[in-house]
Amino acid sequence: MMWENLKRGNWWVTLPLAAGSIAYVVFVFLPGQQTTAELRSRIRQKQQHLAHAQAVGAALVASEEELRLIRQYQEQWRKNVPRVARLSELFAGIHGVEKRSGVQTVRFDPQPVVARAYLSEVPVSLGCVGSFAEVFALLHGLERLPAKVWVKRVHLEKIRPDSENVQCRVDLTIFADNRDKTDYAKNSN
Repeated sequence: MMWENLKRGNWWVTLPLAAGSIAYVVFVFLPGQQTTAELRSRIRQKQQHLAHAQAVGAALVASEEELRLIRQYQEQWRKNVPRVARLSELFAGIHGVEKRSGVQTVRFDPQPVVARAYLSEVPVSLGCVGSFAEVFALLHGLERLPAKVWVKRVHLEKIRPDSENVQCRVDLTIFADNRDKTDYAKNSN
């Protein structure tokens, strides 16, 4: 008899426990899982947003540093760029470089100024005769001028097969500032 009560008693205990478990799963656990999944999704989105924000922050810092370097270069360039009205001083500097290098100048031919929006291009053709070392010293001296002088073309040719000297033609472009357009300096900062 006791065994019968015990067997019957198991069902009375098991059925409410099973029903309670099913009710817990249906009404508490599964909705909680859905809420947990939504919260995890939101957390993942916010973590991605933070990671993106950190990358943007690093890019912003790098951009600010690059902008600082650009402004520094711009200031240095403005100090050294010649004005169109004062090109004669730069031409005198080029002549001094020619004298110091030891070449014999056979041609110094500034071309007409080509005006652009904010800068002007000043083409210059140089012709000289000298040893290779002297011509090299001329080119080196032109590069070391404070103004930016672009060497567009260099043509070297021996004068005679038995000669040590070479004939050199150098085409330069000098960029000069158009100071009459003063607003561009204010707008570029």
